[in-house]
Amino acid sequence: MLGTRVLSNPHEQEQPFARYLSKVIIPDGIAEATIRAIDIKHGGGGKQMTVKVPR
Repeated sequence: MLGTRVLSNPHEQEQPFARYLSKVIIPDGIAEATIRAIDIKHGGGGKQMTVKVPR
């Protein structure tokens, strides 16, 4: 795990919804990162996505 930001609620009625997480250091040699949502009410779940790390 390279970084986390736990949301206080699921923001279901606030779409589109975006939050940012800064100062995450991705080590050299990592080409992809997997992102998934977690909120305090429901825990982990929802769609997980893998994105390419720009270099």
